[in-house]
Amino acid sequence: ATEDELTSLQRRFAALESETTIKGVDTAGNVLGKSVSKLLDTRASAEVLVRDPAHAGELAELKRLDEQVCHLRRKHDELAHSNMEKRQELKRIEDKLHDLGKEAVRSGASGEHASLRETRNLEKKLAESVTRYEEAYENRRTYDQIMKRLKEERMGYDNSIAELDNRLKAKELEYEELLLLSHDANHSKEMAKAELGRLEAIGVEERKLREREVQEHKQLMLHKTELVKELKARERALLAADPPGAAHADALPEGTARNQLYKVLIRDAAIEDEQRSIRAYEEAFQKIKHVTGVSDVSEVIEKFLTQEETHKHLLQMTLDSKVLIEQLHDQKRRADEQLQRLKYSSSKPGVSRRPNARTGGEGVSDAQSKYERMRNKHEHMKSVFLTVRAGIGNIARKLDADGMLHDVPLESMGASEMAALLEAIEKRAATLLEAIDLEEEAMEAAAAVAATAPAVAHNAAAKKGGAELELGPGNIRIKDPTEREEDVQDEDDFEEDLEEDVVDRDALKKMSALILDKANKGKKKRRRRNVAAADDDK
Repeated sequence: ATEDELTSLQRRFAALESETTIKGVDTAGNVLGKSVSKLLDTRASAEVLVRDPAHAGELAELKRLDEQVCHLRRKHDELAHSNMEKRQELKRIEDKLHDLGKEAVRSGASGEHASLRETRNLEKKLAESVTRYEEAYENRRTYDQIMKRLKEERMGYDNSIAELDNRLKAKELEYEELLLLSHDANHSKEMAKAELGRLEAIGVEERKLREREVQEHKQLMLHKTELVKELKARERALLAADPPGAAHADALPEGTARNQLYKVLIRDAAIEDEQRSIRAYEEAFQKIKHVTGVSDVSEVIEKFLTQEETHKHLLQMTLDSKVLIEQLHDQKRRADEQLQRLKYSSSKPGVSRRPNARTGGEGVSDAQSKYERMRNKHEHMKSVFLTVRAGIGNIARKLDADGMLHDVPLESMGASEMAALLEAIEKRAATLLEAIDLEEEAMEAAAAVAATAPAVAHNAAAKKGGAELELGPGNIRIKDPTEREEDVQDEDDFEEDLEEDVVDRDALKKMSALILDKANKGKKKRRRRNVAAADDDK
């Protein structure tokens, strides 16, 4: 029976909800009030039913019904509030309609109503607003397309940056290889030039040797021809001296003087050829001795016999060196690949350190600009360091008369050795400056003595003549204060100019020449003043 009552209550709630949606606002409030009262009655009856412990499950249903009652009450209040607002709005509209009717009566049938003018103005504004809205809408579509395109391009920004980095690294590697090749080519060129010069010198020496040998052969042939001519002349003389009848009776034997003379000539030529061969062998042995550094003949022969084995050993060493070079190239390539992987990888695997497309390339540009600044600063500091080191070396060479300061190359000096060298240079410069000051003082004293010598002679002559020249009590020489101030000011200006930046060697030479010119001008001014003072004393 209780379940039947619950189902009937649910059907009633559904009917009440449908009635509230169909009826107006006024009837909805009444129906809600009646339904609420019915629900309260039903609740009272349900409480009576569920007091029994057996109906514990129905208590939850009762709570749900209470919630529905609260919801319906809240809905009733909202509808009542909206009804009141609608009535107030209706009253305002009626008042406005009444006012418009009064204005229409006052304006008359022929006059134009103010609301119509306002309506036209509003229509014009509306048309302008619609036009502006369409333009803004078109602009928005354009910008949306641009943003879409930029986002699509931004997705491939990482890949493009990586590709550019790889291309840049490849170009740098190619540049380094080309630079090494250029160095090798220059070295090979220099070696080829040296080899060509050496071969040309050897060719010139060989040409001179051949010419000398040719001259010797020519002289030998001339000597032989002269001997042959002399022998023929002697033979003709002997034949002419013998009687013609005794020529056949006294036939010359085989070992006549003519044959003996020919044998002597042949023996002399053979001896000379043998001596020439011996000299050639001795020269070759001297060359071998000079090249190998071996003076013993047996050792030379042993080296000559073992040169084939040495050649094979050198070929094997060449092959081993090529294999080792290939292995080192492979290790270098693997190290470069590992460096690239470590460069673009983080501590966690699979996480890239390259700039994200969502965050943009701001980090890359900042890092690139920072890298450029640091590289320029490093290059500037390096050039300054090299210039300073070259200047220190130049000063050390200028001041190093006894070879005690600059006995170690500057390239191998450390910071402590460089500081010690600077201290030694400073001491030597201070000593030289003191010597220069002493020399200047001596020169000034000599100039003053030379300037005052005529005045002393004149005074002596005047004393001899009975006239005395005395200086007045106020005739005192005062040193010009501006002289020292000008020197100090010039020194300060030059120190400020020197402290601005580290200059190179050419600028340093120009500045030192300018300082020397100014110092010489100061000396000339002081000498002129001394001469003028001496003239005044006269």
